[in-house]
Amino acid sequence: MRIVFDDSDAVASWVLARLPDVHGFGQCVALGVADKNGTLLMGIVFSDYQPQWGTMQLSIAADSPRWAHKGIIKQLLAYPFEQAGVQKLWAAHEHTNVRAQRLSKGLGFKHEGTLAQHFGPRKHAVISRMFREDYQRLYGRSSS
Repeated sequence: MRIVFDDSDAVASWVLARLPDVHGFGQCVALGVADKNGTLLMGIVFSDYQPQWGTMQLSIAADSPRWAHKGIIKQLLAYPFEQAGVQKLWAAHEHTNVRAQRLSKGLGFKHEGTLAQHFGPRKHAVISRMFREDYQRLYGRSSS
């Protein structure tokens, strides 16, 4: 597997096509994980960067769980924490999306709150977050 760094627009479009309730990311950086044949297995989009507050949002879509290895996750999360210098990375998903909840928890994100009817009537947003300290504890600091 390899991380795809070179086509942020294509990866963001790939992720957007798999998230029916998302209608765009605005300015963003997107990374993907591809198999040895170049087929994307997953994409991660970093958007809503607020440098004055040190925050950034992430959105993830995957066609396969084969990408989810600690080394790959560390490389993906190095962008916001080590390159952009954020102190808080956050995500939102619909409260009925059990797969997203499991993935979020498995990556080390913590439940931060629920926004009632944030995605429309009876569609609540679950907000989760990871602080830089969490990233460093879970994935270690970069050797660079």
